Amino acid sequence: MKFITRSIITLAAITAPLSISHAKMDTHLHQALVETCIAVKSNKPLKLRTELKEYRLTVDTIREKLVCNGESVYQFALTHNANRTAGMINKGNVSISEMASVTQPTYSVWIN
Repeated sequence: MKFITRSIITLAAITAPLSISHAKMDTHLHQALVETCIAVKSNKPLKLRTELKEYRLTVDTIREKLVCNGESVYQFALTHNANRTAGMINKGNVSISEMASVTQPTYSVWIN
C-alpha cells in the first residue's frame, strides 16, 4: 500500500511541472513578460529595474525562466547589442544545487 501511495505522489510531482509549462498564459502575465523583454532589448538598466519592480520580478527569476524570441533573456540581450542590460542580467552566481534541480517551467514570449 505504501508503494502505491509513493508511486502516485512521485508521478504527480513529475507531471506537475509539465502541465504548468503547457498551461495557457493569462493576459497580465503575458503583458509583464513582453514588457520585460522590451526593457531588456532597450539596453537601459534603469528601465529594466523599473519593469521588474512594477511586476514584482527579480533578475534571478527572469534569468532562469524567461525566454524572449526563443532565446534565453541573456542571449536575447546580447543578440540585440544590449550589453548594459546583459551585464545586469549576468551578475550573480549559480550553485551546483540549482543546476541539478528539477527543471522549472519557462515562459516564452515573442516580440518584434
